[in-house]
This record gives sequence, C-alpha cells and structure tokens, in this order.
Amino acid sequence: MGTLAITSLAAAAGVVAQRLSGMGLSLMCVPFLALTLGPLDAVRLTLLLGFPVYLAVAITHRRSIRWAQVVWLTVPAVVCTPVVALLVRNAPERPLLLAAGGCCVLAVGVLASGVTSRRLAGRTGAIGAGVLSAAMNSVAGLSGPAVAVYGASAGWGADETRGTLSIYFFLLGVVALPSLGWVEVPVSVLLAVAGSALAGDLLGRALSRRVGDRSVRWSVLVLSAAGGVLTLGHAAF
Repeated sequence: MGTLAITSLAAAAGVVAQRLSGMGLSLMCVPFLALTLGPLDAVRLTLLLGFPVYLAVAITHRRSIRWAQVVWLTVPAVVCTPVVALLVRNAPERPLLLAAGGCCVLAVGVLASGVTSRRLAGRTGAIGAGVLSAAMNSVAGLSGPAVAVYGASAGWGADETRGTLSIYFFLLGVVALPSLGWVEVPVSVLLAVAGSALAGDLLGRALSRRVGDRSVRWSVLVLSAAGGVLTLGHAAF
C-alpha cells in the first residue's frame, strides 16, 4: 500500500475516532504515519490535522468543558513541551520510531486496563498528567492517554471528556507544532490528508448517534495496538 493510501486511511480513521469518542486521532494516526513519513513528521502532521478537528469537537461540546481542569492540565504541559521538543528534534529516527511504537503499545495497555484512582483526580494529578501528556506528545504524538486516565479518575462523563480533552489538545498543539517545526512532507500528502480528514469528519458525525462508545473505544485500541506493533517491527528490522 502506498504512502498516500496509508496516510489517507489513517487520517480518516483518526478523525472518525476523535469525533465519536473525544480521543483517538493521535493513537490511530501516528503509528501508521510513522511507517511512511518518519516519526517526527508523523507527529507534526497529526498535530496540524488536529487543529480543526479538536476545535470543532470542543465547540460542539463547549457547555461540558471543565475549564478549571483545562488550566491545570495545560499550563504544565505548555512549560514542558519546548524542552522535550528540542531533544526530539535532535534525536535520530530509529530511537524515535521505537519510542513512538513503544509509547503507543503502552498507552493502549493503560487505557484498556481501565485504571483509575481518586488520588489522580486532584490538582497534583492534573499537573502530573499534563507533564506526562506533553512529553509523550512531543515524542510520539500521544497526548491523550495520560489526560484520559486523569479524566476517568475525576469522573468525567462522555461529553465532558470530549469537550475538555479536545480544547486541551488544541491548546497543546498551538505550542507543540512550532516547537517541533513545520511538517516536511509533499503537498500531495497534505492535500490527501485534508480530504480524508473532511470525509472522516462527515462520517464521524453520521455515526455518532448510531455507534456505542464501547465499540468505538475497543476498535480504536485494537487498531492502535496494531499500529504500535508494526512501528516497533519497522524500527527493529
């Protein structure tokens, strides 16, 4: 399968997942994009793709956003991001591929376990989740798992999760993309990803009332795990 086909399918699937569950864009996109574009451009392109998607979801669920938690998550993440991004930009590709694949598989395992703790629900938990999220975002584009665990521990509902995480991802991307540098891929790839993302958004809206959260969650986790394993295999061999 060619580069355009893989990037297009990954973008469409990631946007559908984000529309349905409030996360999943980076889990779906980064491991597959890393196979064709390299780990750094995979993260950059996913961040770029995320801006309109996250903003649209946040606007849709704006009444459910927990703004206090957004602040406690975002401030430490914004402080941490440029430091980690500087290290990532100077790192060789193979370790980044291994890190991206490993982080993806680890994130899937954490989310699949459903681990939560009331101890993680306070301000200290939010700060820790923001720092870990920013680090994983710069290395592997996976800002979601750490803050998703925090949200689950804090008892967020589905709409609160969609709205709060989306505006957090958007704000983090505003800092992360300039820190990591502009996407260095052909214009044809950018156009293909943009078209696929639009199609994914329309499909996600159509499916949002027909597909249960549990089905979406497990589909995202299974596909993400497969992408992480493929990325690890590609880096190893």
